[in-house]
Amino acid sequence: MHATLKFLGGVEPTRLQAVRHAVDQVATRHAAMKMSVRGLGTFPSPRRPRVVWAGLHCAGVADLARDIEAALEPLGFPAEERDFDPHITFARIRSPRGVGPLRSALERQAGTEFGSVDVKAITLYRSTLHRDGAVYEALWTIPLAQHK
Repeated sequence: MHATLKFLGGVEPTRLQAVRHAVDQVATRHAAMKMSVRGLGTFPSPRRPRVVWAGLHCAGVADLARDIEAALEPLGFPAEERDFDPHITFARIRSPRGVGPLRSALERQAGTEFGSVDVKAITLYRSTLHRDGAVYEALWTIPLAQHK
């Protein structure tokens, strides 16, 4: 599972080195962190769930995402218009039929603490869409700083 800090869309292979350099510069300024996984929810809303997610909570992750956004904007990657909402996507809903029981289960778990995870690096993934969902391939990983 992964949390998306910045979705880049299609990137020409010739631009990947510049992306890596920009992200590397950001990573040196951010310490490794511990994220708690807490609560379940849906996008775009509980009434029309299309994505089921678990929330990620950590003081430094929003700053990290903001700095990546700022580093990549000069390279031609437009800034995201929505606020950063750290989460792990773990299901997509194709049809609204029969979501009542799911909605009830999610409401019961809205504040549940599921544990925590140490975040030590940023990985760039290539995603390839298939009929059954996306397949992710790690292209490179950049460690975060060990101390601030």
